[in-house]
Amino acid sequence: MATITTECTITNDAGHNLVLSSSNYETAAETIKKAETTTFTLTMPAIYLNAAPVYEVGSSLRWIIFWTTDNQVSTKMFKINDPPDWKKVANNLISHHKSEDRLISGDFQYTAWASIESQPNSNGQVLTANIYATAHKPRPTLPMVIRMGTIFIFFYILIILQPKYDEIYK
Repeated sequence: MATITTECTITNDAGHNLVLSSSNYETAAETIKKAETTTFTLTMPAIYLNAAPVYEVGSSLRWIIFWTTDNQVSTKMFKINDPPDWKKVANNLISHHKSEDRLISGDFQYTAWASIESQPNSNGQVLTANIYATAHKPRPTLPMVIRMGTIFIFFYILIILQPKYDEIYK
């Protein structure tokens, strides 16, 4: 039976260990420690259509790396309490290019990407994927703006008008 071999390189810059929660192949890396890169080989029968390891990123989200034997790739992230939407994952497949996804969770914005290409002169593929986190500063919301305005008015009254109040009520 013909097989396809995929050389996988995954870099974890998400600030948490990546823990494999499911995979349709046993050779996917079980844990990828934070700030580390791991490489593993995945061999599957050529008649199989795809591979899809799912990693949990800390206790906040799931990261799916999905690829096909005809060099299409997709990456998607979902909050840990949301079930993965496999239709979104499949509809995000891109041929011979890089797939990218972003998700805000807590104080961080996570960015994940994956790319795939054929190995020259062989019946195989090279998959490269990365996930990283950056600090996220939320935009002010209306309640936040109202609170800040109220605090500003209070201090304005306290600092500016207090001497006038004292002068009037002496």
